Amino acid sequence: MHGTPGIAGERGEPGVPGAKGEPGARGPPGGSMGQSGSRLRSAFSVGLYPSKSFPPSGFPVRFDKVFYNGENHYDVVTSKFNCTYSGVYVFSYQITVRNKPLRASLVVN
Repeated sequence: MHGTPGIAGERGEPGVPGAKGEPGARGPPGGSMGQSGSRLRSAFSVGLYPSKSFPPSGFPVRFDKVFYNGENHYDVVTSKFNCTYSGVYVFSYQITVRNKPLRASLVVN
């Protein structure tokens, strides 16, 4: 005959891990590839006409030659680019200035 259960004791120390089991059965194949959603893009390419003089040091360059501005995110009046979409933007520069050294910086406001 059994008596009434007693109060539970403290948790014991963890045991030694057992041997590695056999590999399980292979799972079902995955579904078909989905269509990639259209990503929002923003791009522009600008330059200077050769006849224009360069701005003094420390002043922004006002680009007057637009090669590409398909989304109109580059404002040709202010020479500023508008980050229309939230996210990460990558800018690359290819700068040639009549064989003179040029230092350029990207200013984020």
